[in-house]
Amino acid sequence: MYLALANSSRDPVLRSSRMRHLLWKDEAGGAIAFHVHRERIEYVTTFFEAPEPSVWNVATSGPAIDEACEHASGADCAVLDDEAETRLVTAVQWLYYAPYDRYLRHAQVLNLEVVGFASAVRAYADRGELMAAEAWPEDVDADNRAELFYATGLSQGAPSLSQRARATIGGEVESVDHRTSGLTKEPFVAVRLQTGAGPLNVVANPDTVTGSLAAGRWAWCDVWLVGRPTEPPPKTGLVGWLMS
Repeated sequence: MYLALANSSRDPVLRSSRMRHLLWKDEAGGAIAFHVHRERIEYVTTFFEAPEPSVWNVATSGPAIDEACEHASGADCAVLDDEAETRLVTAVQWLYYAPYDRYLRHAQVLNLEVVGFASAVRAYADRGELMAAEAWPEDVDADNRAELFYATGLSQGAPSLSQRARATIGGEVESVDHRTSGLTKEPFVAVRLQTGAGPLNVVANPDTVTGSLAAGRWAWCDVWLVGRPTEPPPKTGLVGWLMS
């Protein structure tokens, strides 16, 4: 971990930030974000930098503060379609929350690069086979069933953002890439899905994958959603500059 920190650099999205928000990444796309204060690591979040980022247009009405650690906070996001209508709502943990704290305290519409870290992935031949095999909770409404997107943590009112930002999703597989972490030397699978929220890059341990993943097949995943705005937070005068 400290070797990764020593080889990290400022995240280019936050290149103008006065706080130390550092990002380590390797050639496989694996990434670790560090929030460092006075030479002490206060929080660490994993991320994945895909060749083709999965970006959603979202609207937020305020921050979702993590009870245990403010650095693990994020927002409840209304995912918008091309007509700026809400497709669905889910919580997303921010890769870096602190620089966006003041920004998120007002309603915003922004582009958010989102990655799903899967605890379980099951592959199916098509949508019909997936729908027949997976039991969706009774409280999932018709629209979310059609979109194959259930914001598990948000629906359950989980207090921790790492749990609140969990979702159960299904979608058609666009691509599958088998990679190896430059830090742990362990293999992982990067899967790009078309989901009810839009494209989503999902990362999984191969041991958690059941069935054969391939482009054109369908996958069901239980994921933790981590997001990073594509633009840095705006500066709001001297105070905003000092707080960023």
